[in-house]
Amino acid sequence: MKVYEIDDILQDRYEIFGYRKGGMGIVYFVNDIKTGKAFAAKTYKSQNGKNDIDARFHKELELSIQLGEHENILSIHFQFELQVQEHH
Repeated sequence: MKVYEIDDILQDRYEIFGYRKGGMGIVYFVNDIKTGKAFAAKTYKSQNGKNDIDARFHKELELSIQLGEHENILSIHFQFELQVQEHH
């Protein structure tokens, strides 16, 4: 899994200003360059390929919807896939 650094830009739009590593992946704290809003961008470690990541994301989305709005629950606004090129 590629680890991005502070000041890196994701998707030509989201500038990283911090991150935290966890057991399932990395959460990046980003500023949307176009709107100035701050977001958390979550990445997942793949155990069994892309389908595993999609299943985790959708399960988390379903749980978030079931729990409803709360100050301690992040809303999911969108999903995108990062294309990572490994340098050999």
